[in-house]
Amino acid sequence: MITIKQISITDLSTDAIVNAANEHLQAGSGVCGAIFSAAGYDKLQAACDELKHCDTGSAVITRGFDLKAKYIIHAVGPIWRDGQNGEPQALYSAYKRSLELAAENGCHSIGFPLISAGIYGYPLEDAWRQALQACQDFEKSTAHSIDIVFAVLDRRIIEIGNKVLAELSASSSRINKSFENLIISGRQVEAVFFHLPNEPYGFLSNWYMSPFDLDGVHYSSMEQYIMYQKCVLFGDQATAKKVLLTDDPSEQQKLGKLCTGYINGVWAGARQAIAMRGLLAKFNQNADLRERLINTKEAYLVECAHSDKIWACGIRLNESERFDATKWTGQNILGFALMAVREIIQENHEVNNTRSIDKFRGCLIGGAAGDALGYAVEFMHENQIISKYGNDGITEYELKNGVAEISDDTQMTLFTANGLLFGTTRGMTRGIMGDYESYIQIMYQNWYRTQTETYPIQEDYLCSWLMNIPALFSRRAPGNTCLSAIKQGAEGSTVHPINDSKGCGGVMRVAPIGLYFVNKHQQFEMSDKLGAEAAALTHGHDLGFIPAAALVHIIRALLEESISLKDAVKDAIDAMRKLFPDAKHINEFTAIMEKSIMLSDTASDDLNAIHQLGEGWVAEETLAIAVYCALKYERDFDKAIRVAVNHNGDSDSTGAVCGNILGAYLGYDAIPQKYKEHLELHDIIIEIADDLYNDCRISEYDSNRDEVWESKYIYATYPGGKR
Repeated sequence: MITIKQISITDLSTDAIVNAANEHLQAGSGVCGAIFSAAGYDKLQAACDELKHCDTGSAVITRGFDLKAKYIIHAVGPIWRDGQNGEPQALYSAYKRSLELAAENGCHSIGFPLISAGIYGYPLEDAWRQALQACQDFEKSTAHSIDIVFAVLDRRIIEIGNKVLAELSASSSRINKSFENLIISGRQVEAVFFHLPNEPYGFLSNWYMSPFDLDGVHYSSMEQYIMYQKCVLFGDQATAKKVLLTDDPSEQQKLGKLCTGYINGVWAGARQAIAMRGLLAKFNQNADLRERLINTKEAYLVECAHSDKIWACGIRLNESERFDATKWTGQNILGFALMAVREIIQENHEVNNTRSIDKFRGCLIGGAAGDALGYAVEFMHENQIISKYGNDGITEYELKNGVAEISDDTQMTLFTANGLLFGTTRGMTRGIMGDYESYIQIMYQNWYRTQTETYPIQEDYLCSWLMNIPALFSRRAPGNTCLSAIKQGAEGSTVHPINDSKGCGGVMRVAPIGLYFVNKHQQFEMSDKLGAEAAALTHGHDLGFIPAAALVHIIRALLEESISLKDAVKDAIDAMRKLFPDAKHINEFTAIMEKSIMLSDTASDDLNAIHQLGEGWVAEETLAIAVYCALKYERDFDKAIRVAVNHNGDSDSTGAVCGNILGAYLGYDAIPQKYKEHLELHDIIIEIADDLYNDCRISEYDSNRDEVWESKYIYATYPGGKR
């Protein structure tokens, strides 16, 4: 919700307030001076000095010190010149980045001044329009709930703001109800017309700030990408470099026009293909923009600009001629490229939606397959493996009584899933629930009983239906840390560790958390943190729980976003830096993960590469080895898990985590049949995967019953599957 109040910004009790800062982050006058004074000048200036600099159009964050607000976000707005030097884009970006920082830091309320409207000279109504449009766009693009307050003392400025807010709200309402109409080839079709990035549907504009990476280069917008590619195409590397040095689309456009060696016919033939590659990256790497593009459905997309006869239709956005394609004077290349990209993304979106259950199953069956293959050689040296199985090592399950046995890795994975579903069901049916980690803790205590007691347990009430499955009472080399920690209650956390163990017993069991929060509109930070807390119940070293959080992130990203496996891993590394910035060993974690990526690109000898990463007995090595194998053989599940288990170390855990990752990436159908046949508890694993996918659909307010679900996650009487 957006409100405008007559109040000093320093009196707000919001989680964060925004300072109208300068690029050098020095104390100033006006709002900036008031904030420095209220927060404590020396403390705030020292914090800003550590940050050193902030670009125009961006923002940084510090503590709130003596203010009521927990955080101060320092946003740098533009100095007004004439509106033709990127000022609107920079101001919009400053608000957008401030809101992103607030969300990333868990803020649910934020206070803004009217940035750039003071000594920077930005016209009041235009300043309000950029500010309020940015806030409305952010509210539409995220599931994060945040109350937005504008603190203004001047009554006249408040009246202008309320007028603009009413206009934007009315416009947004009209836009959301329906598309406009376009006459094309004698037919009337629905259409979306767009121009500036701060206007409705402005996210379609090449000037809209939408960071993405392509071929190892980072771009802030499509305009930067296209101008860079144009210069590279004609061999003008000097100008290409200059294009990358500015985030101002107007400046990028000017530089593109200076490209030397330019040949019009060559550019005419290449530009649309170049644009489509960039647009695919833009929308695939920005989930909120991808959803907004999909939501344009089958509407024609038309860029309106009078002066652009190539990329746009040649008609202004406010001219009625835009509704009749016969009156266009431009080619609308961008609009048609967007429509082609939308069709590709819609097809992929439909495939992902229909096959997501396949990837839930793939993740858990893949993990169990790697576990079962590696369990047979877990405590064998490489020479022993080669001596027994040949130069390729173990390549098929070693069966016992016709079954490929899983280890404690898969057992605990199933109990992790049970904890998630038990907690949600309790909340849905009773209207109250604790933290997910508390239910996972209960399930680990149930698992501990399967390792220390005999089946069946004579007790009136059990929490986990998995305790009704005799095969889970088999003791398969459980880790000593898991056993000892759970015996004492499994009461560790990332803040209050119960030991200094960084063994792999935490990371090998958390894959269900990554699956469970796919498309649940929760911030990645929340599910990543839960992965860490689930591991920290038993493993207190930061390298015992950070890899668990990273694995959760990788798996969720693979299923929720249109992202490559390598990009999912890189994204997880970046997320861990943000989630655990003060962790003592965060640099060690990022170093070994980056090394695993590098080796997957360069290593010719898999065993030598694995030796460089370790043996997998500790969590960061387990994840690094698993990632190396998954990246090296990302389209070959069989090869990946064979490489993951044939080494000196903890073969079942490296195999399990590799299988979790590739199973989530490729899906159940891509796993060779030989890994499905004879796999112990195959049907139970599938059943748990399906339950994670379907989730609890009963509630205290609903008279509908699901007796099977209740027997699993309320009464724990369900007998289980066949094998």
